[in-house]
Amino acid sequence: MAKGTFDDNSYDLPGLDDEAATTLADRILERNNATKYREDEKENQNLRKLIKVLDGFPLAMEVVLANLRQQTPGELLEELQAGDVRLDIPASQQQGKSLFEQKTESILRCIDYSHSNLSPDAQHLLLCLAPFTSVTWTDMLDQYTHYLKQQPALSALPFERWQEVIREAQDWGLLSPHDVPAFQRLQPIFPYFLRNRLHEPEQADVRKAIETAFREHYVQLGNGLMKLLLSRNPQERIVGRTLTDLEYENLVTALNLALVAQISIYSLYGALTNYLDTTQDQHRGFELGQTVLARLEAYSVDKLSGELGIELSRLIGDIANRQIGLKRHKEAEAAYQKLLKLVSQLKYIDEKERGELKANTYHNLGAVAQEQREFQQAEQYYQQALQLKIEYNDCYEQAGTYHNLGSVAMEQRAFQQARNFFLHALEIYVAAEDNYHLSIVLRSVARLWQASGDVHLPTIIAPLMNTTSTEAEEILRNMLEKKPDTPKREHLTEG
Repeated sequence: MAKGTFDDNSYDLPGLDDEAATTLADRILERNNATKYREDEKENQNLRKLIKVLDGFPLAMEVVLANLRQQTPGELLEELQAGDVRLDIPASQQQGKSLFEQKTESILRCIDYSHSNLSPDAQHLLLCLAPFTSVTWTDMLDQYTHYLKQQPALSALPFERWQEVIREAQDWGLLSPHDVPAFQRLQPIFPYFLRNRLHEPEQADVRKAIETAFREHYVQLGNGLMKLLLSRNPQERIVGRTLTDLEYENLVTALNLALVAQISIYSLYGALTNYLDTTQDQHRGFELGQTVLARLEAYSVDKLSGELGIELSRLIGDIANRQIGLKRHKEAEAAYQKLLKLVSQLKYIDEKERGELKANTYHNLGAVAQEQREFQQAEQYYQQALQLKIEYNDCYEQAGTYHNLGSVAMEQRAFQQARNFFLHALEIYVAAEDNYHLSIVLRSVARLWQASGDVHLPTIIAPLMNTTSTEAEEILRNMLEKKPDTPKREHLTEG
């Protein structure tokens, strides 16, 4: 072709869209007698992960998913993440290759060809992308490089050439711009190709250094994402959800590395579980929690006596919250009781923090009882939670318990008691300028106003809201008409 033919006429061919990728995956499963994985909830979830990380690229899907003839999706995912998957063709099979083997050889040759045409500096530097899956956030390269530079085994790498190397990898089709600015897509097989390189014995020190830097980078990034996801600013929560969705698999990789190193998982697990809260995916959140719990409970007693023990207790609480969402009330109650016992046994913990953990747990036990309409038991648990929060002067957190006590009282038609509890919650949220939770309590007050016929309620709440009784009455009327924009359980359980 004439030189320059495609200078201004090129198109980066993406992978298949979700529907087409799923159709292709189903055909590959049929050819390889692996359709049974669609019927298994856990393995079907792993299968969806596989399709996602392969980014809809047909050749990558045909090569990788064909391994499901002899492996489960979960096993294949683990091997891909470790860089230990064997996609190459044994010498004994070089004669009379099947179509599958030809495609396998083809894709590996494509990656190897592109990679070998990079400069030696670029090849070495790109090894630092081995832990990533699907995407890399180029705006965060400087932060990642900060941690890479701290590793002696990587000190000779030309980090100042990152942008040049990124462009070079793009030219050879190993990276491509993502729809979201500042992100790069990784050609689906490329990370596993790099991991295979790092899996060689002579690369052990380099691999350990890269994984350590990657883990430390994502611990920091996880903190930032968690703050966005928990922000009171709706726009920040949307940004946090978008970024965490893109970074989900990278965060999972970093979480697994942190579990191997037996260090804090707080920010990594926190970003993932709070993201799953935004998607209301209770099953996926429960599975994540159970997987991490099995790893943490295998640690030694000494390891779990300090900060990691506190993280274990928070994890058990998170799993119990998921069980409530899944209507597994008895399992949730057992988990919270297990948590109370664990918190009492923790050695190296500040008494205030111990008290706060117990208070949250009693509050959540109250939520479980309330869900099952065991109102007297719920009230008892809420009162235990409230006393601890008062003892440790945790004023803001008292509001949630006051609100739930009001709801329990209203269910039992103890309207005067319900009013007093709701007013306490309103006072706290008004003082904290927390309009999000204030609106939830106001909706409960409106229902109380309707159920009790208490004509004085608007007059009583008006001073708290710095408004007139007429305006307060209008607010309550609007709350009765307004469709709840939060899940029913939004303010029942506490993290």
